[in-house]
Amino acid sequence: MKDWNLSKPALARFRVDYLAGHGWVVFDPDGNFATKPTPFRNVADHARAELQAEADRKAKRGLRPCMCCGQTFVSAGIHNRLCGSCGTRGDVLGEPCSAGGQTGQKPRKPRT
Repeated sequence: MKDWNLSKPALARFRVDYLAGHGWVVFDPDGNFATKPTPFRNVADHARAELQAEADRKAKRGLRPCMCCGQTFVSAGIHNRLCGSCGTRGDVLGEPCSAGGQTGQKPRKPRT
């Protein structure tokens, strides 16, 4: 395998290659087999897309600070920015949280 065909570690991607005598195979970012060989390119492409989507979802999960109270929590992804207690409050936008200062909001710029 050529080095220029390998993805950068930060942009690790699954890829589909043809192995002579075997068929189409999905390789993981480390260059290992991720699926069994198949004679159909579209089957391998579909498997690659599913594996890449799951890897991308896992990469976005992790510890994040809550945008409301500032407490660190395990986030399900980039869309999840409120901890469990702040996310289950009845009216998240109505009552300001205590983490943003005395009023929970940034001071407004004066109108000119």
